[in-house]
Amino acid sequence: MELKTAGEWSLSSGVWELDMDRPGLELKRTALGYPVSSRLSREVLGALMQASALPRDGSLHFPPEFKFSPLSGEQLRGARPADKDEAWVAPHGAAPHTGQSGRVLAGLRQSARPLALARARRHDPEAEPDAALPLPPPGDYEFFSASFGSLDAVLLALDPRKGTLFGWVTGVDEWVELENGKPLLLSETALPRGAWRAELAHGFHSRLYLPTERGLACVTPDIAALVYEVDYAGDGPAVGAPVGFDGRVWAPCREAGKLVFIGVDPAGGAALRLALPAGSEPGEISAPVSQGRVAFWPCAGGQLRLHKQVSGEVLAAFLPWPAGIAPQFQFGSPYLALDGALWQICFDNASQQYTYLKLGTDGVEQAPASSPRLCSGSYTYRFSTRFTDEPWNDPEQGDDSTPSEVIVPLVESPATKSAIGLRIESHEALETLLASNEKLRAELVVDDASATTGFHTIAVAQPWRLRLFRHGGRLWAYHPLLKSIAGWDLA
Repeated sequence: MELKTAGEWSLSSGVWELDMDRPGLELKRTALGYPVSSRLSREVLGALMQASALPRDGSLHFPPEFKFSPLSGEQLRGARPADKDEAWVAPHGAAPHTGQSGRVLAGLRQSARPLALARARRHDPEAEPDAALPLPPPGDYEFFSASFGSLDAVLLALDPRKGTLFGWVTGVDEWVELENGKPLLLSETALPRGAWRAELAHGFHSRLYLPTERGLACVTPDIAALVYEVDYAGDGPAVGAPVGFDGRVWAPCREAGKLVFIGVDPAGGAALRLALPAGSEPGEISAPVSQGRVAFWPCAGGQLRLHKQVSGEVLAAFLPWPAGIAPQFQFGSPYLALDGALWQICFDNASQQYTYLKLGTDGVEQAPASSPRLCSGSYTYRFSTRFTDEPWNDPEQGDDSTPSEVIVPLVESPATKSAIGLRIESHEALETLLASNEKLRAELVVDDASATTGFHTIAVAQPWRLRLFRHGGRLWAYHPLLKSIAGWDLA
């Protein structure tokens, strides 16, 4: 703790000053050195910073580092401890990147946080949600919940295709756009929505790692000042989304017409650059997956791969698909088999049927399938029935699903062995349904081993564009064509 001038304390949480008009201390500058925003009241700042307070008067705030009042010596009451595991990383709630090599799997549509609805109420497809938030300004958003220069979790809405960032601060109760604190602005991205994902390094100043047209962006929001800082790695656009692998965050970029992997060290070390072999032309790049010593980006033409060798060296490669094979990214994530292998659904133009190809290996392993299934990772769906075994194996005792119903899984909750998705009535082929732009009625459902429970109904075009996220103890559902963001209490 540093006492800079009379009545001013420079702390890890920022610079606090003695308030001469109202007893207590007030946050004046953030830990990054920015003046706090005039749009945030003292009460709002106190909640963001989880300020300590006098037991006899909770409105008298002090820095969260203080245990006793510097004015009277009275013991202070600390705010509720922050939930350090609350972070939600767009788009599917992956665990934050720790900078360690120990994260086993990342990139599937699986939430690291449990998503179990509260049992205190009976859920019904026609029932009203427990809460609602207004929409951010018109756009197509991804959501993050974490500490951003605060001790309390804050909700951020990012429109990747516009490079705009908004914050929802309790007490202000409106979406406020964050401005650039330094000369560089956040760039936009040209990645399609299904190929987009982000990484987040969690801490007091959580950092976002985003693919942009300027390169791999590291964004540090500073919510108390309503600003952000951004730095870029790479000398050209990120052509694929980032994923954590081997202690770094990696993304493929195109520099001077050549493909390279850029690896950023969240601890602040120098970025690494790995060139791909000449002639690597992957075409459209889908969302990446990392698993153990391998990370790969399925592409229209094959797989971009990073592979950690026995020596510890990381090698970059491009593995083309066999002739006539076309990946089908519209059906969701690669399938995670019980043995840990990952498989991409493809279409074999030679045999005119769907087939699954094993990812990440030098050889070609293939499993023909009678029909496509939607996949979120561990679970696949044939019509409205969930399966956990290999999707190329047809059910031995028939299919109990109703062909007129389809469940589109949005996110898995491994902790509760369930999936949240959309139940849609349709007599169209699955490929035709997913290509439709017509307005459809869809039930939001929780599907577990015992039942499929509907808890909300929407009617919009392309309902599978719905984004789910967790914040403040609630599950929220956002769609750019709805009038608000609906929320439900979680267990």
